[in-house]
Amino acid sequence: MSARFIECPHCGLPHVDTILACPFTGQDISSRIPTYRPADDVAINLIGRSFGGYTIQQLIGAGAMGAVYGAVADNGVQVAMKVMLPRFAANVAACARLVREAAATSRVEHEHVVRVFETIKTPDGLPCIVMERLHGESLAAMLARDNYLALGHTLVLIDQVLAGLSAAHDVGVIHRDVKPENIFLANTERGTRAKVVDFGISRQVGETPLTEQGDVLGTPEYLAPEQATGGPVDHRVDIWAVGVLFYELLTGELPFSADTIAGVVHNIVQANPPPPEGPLPIVAVVMRALEKNPNGRFQSASEMRRALLQVGPDLKRMSLPKARIDASRQTEEHKLLLIDTRS
Repeated sequence: MSARFIECPHCGLPHVDTILACPFTGQDISSRIPTYRPADDVAINLIGRSFGGYTIQQLIGAGAMGAVYGAVADNGVQVAMKVMLPRFAANVAACARLVREAAATSRVEHEHVVRVFETIKTPDGLPCIVMERLHGESLAAMLARDNYLALGHTLVLIDQVLAGLSAAHDVGVIHRDVKPENIFLANTERGTRAKVVDFGISRQVGETPLTEQGDVLGTPEYLAPEQATGGPVDHRVDIWAVGVLFYELLTGELPFSADTIAGVVHNIVQANPPPPEGPLPIVAVVMRALEKNPNGRFQSASEMRRALLQVGPDLKRMSLPKARIDASRQTEEHKLLLIDTRS
């Protein structure tokens, strides 16, 4: 069944209809505006049209705010194009987030970060991002299917994610929403590679924020304590999120969960999860990443990578299992490329 969304009366953006408060402003949205399905809003059939040096070939998928198309450049290179839906093209905040995502991602050149080539507009004036086309599946899709990743594969995955984040941090980009949905397992000529995607709520060091201090952005279960309470954040919130991901991969459970967002935030700030089972050096890496005080965590992604290499010195010679592509879904890579499907 397709997810259903409401249009938020406070920020104007779509959120899944199961939440009670706007994740961007914290304001109540229990009085509902009629729901809609993203697919109902994809009235922008671009298939077969050529513009900006690209020809649209197929619709890969639709999200809450946009659609992703497969396209071919005039030079024959296959690309993906993330196009904002017409109903949001006039939304200044939404357009600003799309532009920021493109700007942030284009600054990071690394094999473990999705490549963004440029931003253009459709003939109808809709903004879109042109990016590399990925073939594979999201980590979230893999976990939903298999619910398990071998320890060696887990270590390789975390190492590759940290490598991508380290490259982002080196150019002043903080992701702020690291989670399985934003990790893509891409099949490449060199084997399967984890790629960090969706920099839609990223922050560049020194830039003027689109939100005020006190706003909470991100996915609740992966928020660092300072992020969950609306405090100032830096690159160490990404270290925390990798710690949550690491814990989840080792145990099959989130370290902080509850029936409500308020409960999740309370646990993040106040509770201490039981250490995962496993080799003590690996457990130590996970738990240090989950230190509530940022000063107690690894101070950089590269420092955490070095700690991993000490417990898994063969990581550089190991590889990830090949990602599956479910042809019945007609969606090879759309799950991690959709515009703002987070709630």
